[in-house]
Amino acid sequence: MTGLYNPAGWGAYFLNGTVFIKSAAVIAGAVYPDFGCNFEIFNEPEFLELETLGPQIELGPEESVRHMETWTLFQNVPNGKDDAWIRVAIAPLAFTS
Repeated sequence: MTGLYNPAGWGAYFLNGTVFIKSAAVIAGAVYPDFGCNFEIFNEPEFLELETLGPQIELGPEESVRHMETWTLFQNVPNGKDDAWIRVAIAPLAFTS
């Protein structure tokens, strides 16, 4: 598992022309768990997990908080293998979801 503070608030997984994008709002200046991570990736041979984390918030009695994710799936995305491909083919999809 690895984690990071991701100010963009989204991550993507590409396989055979299909892209899965998961995103969540990022609150600048908030305190996030796991040493400041708002995004974590866990992988096993059988799967890859993209996980968003909300900020740490202290709640009082009868208070609640909601952490919302957006999941979007795109098909027929052209293949690529470098940072330029991510900027041209993947990043624009993250901003339309």
